[in-house]
Amino acid sequence: MFLDRKPFVYLWRPVYRLVFGGVIWPFLGRIKAFFLAETGRQLEGIEARLAILETEQRARFDKLSGVVEALEQKLLPGIEGGFAALEAEQRARFDKLSGVVEALEQKLLPGIEGGFAALEAEQRARFEKLSGTAEALQQRLERLQAELDSSQADRWNAIEQLLIAVMGSSVREGIATADR
Repeated sequence: MFLDRKPFVYLWRPVYRLVFGGVIWPFLGRIKAFFLAETGRQLEGIEARLAILETEQRARFDKLSGVVEALEQKLLPGIEGGFAALEAEQRARFDKLSGVVEALEQKLLPGIEGGFAALEAEQRARFEKLSGTAEALQQRLERLQAELDSSQADRWNAIEQLLIAVMGSSVREGIATADR
């Protein structure tokens, strides 16, 4: 092709350098500097505000940590003493409640065990009664099934006889009309 030959390259190089090196690239450099200068000023303003906020935050944190340390020094001994007293009170309540539970257990346990024995006997009697009822129902169901089967068989026999009678008469009539 024509564009990749040496004479064309020798002619194109000075034109390229003049147009791009002398006009376009400097113009683009000035546009870049204009926009970046404006952005740089905004960035510096943001950095300054960020630095101010960081120093304010550090000051607030230092003040707050001082307040927290003072509160810890004042309240921690009282809280630890309160926990010990609370724990002793809870232990006393637990001991008292465990004594009450043991007393109730001694009073009620024999009655409960007797009640369980009576309940088991009652349940056993009900189970025996229900098992007898279940056997009776099973026998009745078998009897009804047998009656239903015999009734169904009788119906099918009646339908079969009816069909034979109807078919026989129509066959006879067909033979009689064929003979005429």
